[in-house]
Amino acid sequence: MNGDGRPELVVGVPGEDVGTVKDAGGYVTLNGTEHGLYGGLARSQSTANMPGTAEAGDRFGAQVTVGDHNRDGLWDTAISAPGENAGEPRSGGVWFAPTSTTETYPQGKSLTPYGFALPNGAIGYGEVLGL
Repeated sequence: MNGDGRPELVVGVPGEDVGTVKDAGGYVTLNGTEHGLYGGLARSQSTANMPGTAEAGDRFGAQVTVGDHNRDGLWDTAISAPGENAGEPRSGGVWFAPTSTTETYPQGKSLTPYGFALPNGAIGYGEVLGL
């Protein structure tokens, strides 16, 4: 993902509590090294440059997928949070987190039914990700 030629592993943790916020969720990218997977980076909606705020029940990280979504030669991460804004008629969301060789927390983007001005009823948006 980061261009060093070694594989990384991205794992969603949708049931992770963020501080006292229950089931806000997150994801972890484990670094590939010459000795295997080691260390890594954990992100949630409360991490720098990740849009939004960790809220109870968001389940951020329920689905994760990687691909070169911005066509810069590095694999990026797409993260779903089907519980985002639960209880509202347009709930759920998908986040884009680019990979950078120079920044630890590059600027992410959120894609939500509200942001797309979708009609009410787009409940569970981001429940499934696929390429």
